[in-house]
Amino acid sequence: MSLWIAVISVALLNAAFKAVGPALLGQHDLPPTLRRLVAILPAVVLAALIVSDVAGGRWADGFDWRLVIGVGAAATSRLFSMPMLAAVLIGVAVTAGLRVMA
Repeated sequence: MSLWIAVISVALLNAAFKAVGPALLGQHDLPPTLRRLVAILPAVVLAALIVSDVAGGRWADGFDWRLVIGVGAAATSRLFSMPMLAAVLIGVAVTAGLRVMA
């Protein structure tokens, strides 16, 4: 039950934060520096989530290089302009293949 309370609380906080931005800014534009920062923020958050998932709580158990190679394969496929779903599937396939071979 407490999990659902946390989920609903985070959803309400998210909605409140999204509502505060337009209410405070009104018709004003963001400065160019802040606009560039906001534009790259999703990529930074995604990178942090990937790093924490790959290396997170398992540092004590040893680092799993197969995950890094899988993420690298997905990133490389995105560099070659493959669709996101295909890149994720390539990363999953490479990681799973390396795990099967080990």
